[in-house]
Amino acid sequence: CALPISVLAGDLEVGRMIARGDLETAARHPRVQSDSSWKRIVRDVARAFERAEFIAASPGSTWRGCAENELVLAYVQRGSKIVYMCPLALSKENDFVSQVLLHEATHVSGNHDECSTSETEFTLRWLAGKRPFKNGYADRCGLSGRFEFQGGLSTDWGVDGILGSSSDTDWSTEAPKSRAGKSNE
Repeated sequence: CALPISVLAGDLEVGRMIARGDLETAARHPRVQSDSSWKRIVRDVARAFERAEFIAASPGSTWRGCAENELVLAYVQRGSKIVYMCPLALSKENDFVSQVLLHEATHVSGNHDECSTSETEFTLRWLAGKRPFKNGYADRCGLSGRFEFQGGLSTDWGVDGILGSSSDTDWSTEAPKSRAGKSNE
């Protein structure tokens, strides 16, 4: 079922408000305040987010990036500040849209490595007190064992399943696991 463009644009704006709030919360997190590298990353992504121009595609868009692969959520060309949000991303819940915006803002900040960008996206959500949604890069980048993901995503866009749909984890204090399975403290 295709959504009318007015609904898509509304979801984009709500997603922007949620993402902006997540960035503000992440910036105040004690782990960010005590770690200069994360302080810089959060600052750079927040600045890129404010510079970025997010454009919503209409259903059935013929934008090359969306049309070439129906599983694409959004894209930005290297060196550009224009983020093209594909209909698939905008058909999801607003909190999901906000995470896609964080991912693309990380690209706008100059990080073009999908694994590093996904790690930043997931960590920003964690720092904001939220479980991230699992994206299509999590498994191949070795991030699935480091983060507990929330449920609710359909596997129709290439996700191999959702981990940890329920947990007693306190997301305000417990750090994501490092690649070795230890806390990132």
